[in-house]
Amino acid sequence: MADYSFPVEGWRVIEAHDAVSGVPMNREYLVERRGDALHVLLTGEVDLLAAPALRRAIDRAVAVDGSRIVINLDAVTFVDSAGLGVLVAGYQTAAILGIGYEIGPAAVPAVARVLAITGLDALAVDQVADEETGSAS
Repeated sequence: MADYSFPVEGWRVIEAHDAVSGVPMNREYLVERRGDALHVLLTGEVDLLAAPALRRAIDRAVAVDGSRIVINLDAVTFVDSAGLGVLVAGYQTAAILGIGYEIGPAAVPAVARVLAITGLDALAVDQVADEETGSAS
């Protein structure tokens, strides 16, 4: 069984729920600098409800002076078309600005499969690192 515990200290999601429906009302993802990269640390379901928070997190990362953005999917359990759309829009924004954009490998097989089907796995951190060093995957 996979370990979905938070992989770094300081990882947090701020979330408030509607008292009646229990639906998340707002959410913010942590953006953390690690070396030359800004990591957007995601958790849980990246769906229609989480898409605005993901967009804000990517916008915060783009606004900070950094050479690349890494979308960390270690703790993501589900992703839908709204989440994928924001990931693609973030890539397009980064490409226009000349900022590197990588998507961390997914820990959950269902999320990894969605990335593979959509071709977003081509932006995986490991593959990009292998290309930069010239070693084969």
